[in-house]
Amino acid sequence: MDMKDIFMRLMYRNDELGLARFDPSDIESRFPFTWLYRRYPSRIARLGVRLLKIPAILAPITYRRILGVPRYICPTVYHHLGRAYWYALTWAPESADEWRSRLAEICDGALENSIMYNGFRTWGCGRDHMAVDGLKSAETPCAHMITRVGLLLLLAGKTLNEQKYIDAAVESGLILCKEFNWHTKPNGGLTVSFFVGGEDETINVCADTALLLAELMASGYEEEQFPERFVGLVRMINNEQDDHGKWMYVTHDYSEKVTKNTAADNSHSAFVISALIRILKTGLLEPSLAEKTRQTAAKGLEWYCKTFFRPDGFSFDLDNGVREASVTSYAEGVMCMCHAMGSDDIPTKLKDSLNLKNLAHTTLQRAIKRFVNCKTWDVASHRYGPVRVNMRSIRWGSGPLMEAISHYLAWKKSASKVN
Repeated sequence: MDMKDIFMRLMYRNDELGLARFDPSDIESRFPFTWLYRRYPSRIARLGVRLLKIPAILAPITYRRILGVPRYICPTVYHHLGRAYWYALTWAPESADEWRSRLAEICDGALENSIMYNGFRTWGCGRDHMAVDGLKSAETPCAHMITRVGLLLLLAGKTLNEQKYIDAAVESGLILCKEFNWHTKPNGGLTVSFFVGGEDETINVCADTALLLAELMASGYEEEQFPERFVGLVRMINNEQDDHGKWMYVTHDYSEKVTKNTAADNSHSAFVISALIRILKTGLLEPSLAEKTRQTAAKGLEWYCKTFFRPDGFSFDLDNGVREASVTSYAEGVMCMCHAMGSDDIPTKLKDSLNLKNLAHTTLQRAIKRFVNCKTWDVASHRYGPVRVNMRSIRWGSGPLMEAISHYLAWKKSASKVN
């Protein structure tokens, strides 16, 4: 299995199809899904949605055409593809001009498809989005999109020496601090809302926000509210981890008030661990908080790998060990392992006990085998037994997988130089 060749074939398939695609959750913002959500209690709505999603498993593209679902560009597509090209600068430096050109094209696209909100350049979901607290407009600024695009633009700006990308990344940090809702938690913790005007407390979004603020400050772009907000988010993430090492999707407080946490999921757990490892790498945390965060990251990594992955690379979606993970969870898991393997803050003994090198390799191989159609080079989003759910998504398909392949190849190249 030549991963470089697979990466290139996936890239050319994306070139052929373009960036505007369908998405696993796009049908939920259309009738009759929105009608169900608004008319009935959540349990009845969830049952109805599950039944209505059956055709989306069997004929995902046809079903979306019947419902009139438009293709769109999700802003996180820029993040996945941009980082994939950036990692390629390490493992395929002979094609550096192409990777730099592709990276610039992706970033220019992100800027062109931004929106303005109260004087800030920013990003919404790109489509109407059914959130926990109701339907959100495509134009509602979304922290998940803002952090991911902001992180890419900062990275690209420094790599390509392009100030306009860096300026947009700084704006991303500013709008999060100034326009989103922040809640104070015990022990100096803070949370930031998922959407402008929202009250939810989503832990992975808080982790990515902390990472964006850390990367901005470490690069010399510090604004008035950045340090306090950054430290508060890290404290909250440390406090929300349970004794086993896991986090739920939202904070315990928000779960008690609004939506009961019932399980921890794969991809969002990977987001949190990866963010903590990258935050530690910036060296911005004061010693006692840094040490606490090292312990949190290590404990989270051990729980994560033992809970969601088998030695043969098979990955579970939830911590109940029942349903197979999506391709995004496979990919985010591989990237989390790569961050851990490249970190001095994760004990070597733990890396060895988890056999991370082998686990990352077998997980990535299994993801390719399970989700990639090697005739068309489409990437399925999910699998239900033998059924591949292929809607040709980038955000929930080829994008995360390309980033994971590229990240793994870059880590492997860097590790070979050290050894």
